[in-house]
Amino acid sequence: MWSIGGIFLLLIYGIWLRSYKYRKKVEVEPVSSPLSLAIQDLIGTAGGIYLAITLLISFLKIVIPDKIIIFAIEVEPIALISILLAVFQPVIERIIRWVRL
Repeated sequence: MWSIGGIFLLLIYGIWLRSYKYRKKVEVEPVSSPLSLAIQDLIGTAGGIYLAITLLISFLKIVIPDKIIIFAIEVEPIALISILLAVFQPVIERIIRWVRL
């Protein structure tokens, strides 16, 4: 009985060692998809716009509401404007390039 259990434990240990060596050798790097890169760019651009608008509003002492309701969804107006500007920025840029030609 001990021999079967011992062989089984050695087998499990050998498999674990092989998988451990394999995990040490193979370095898997995450591959970014075009969608994830686009979302990162959108969030980064929207964040920069949000900071700029927030600083401008603070500097000019403009009073705006904390929340607005659009289609039964409560959103912050500065965040909404930032996301919309970030989404439409490439479209506006392409129109400007088209008009200049």
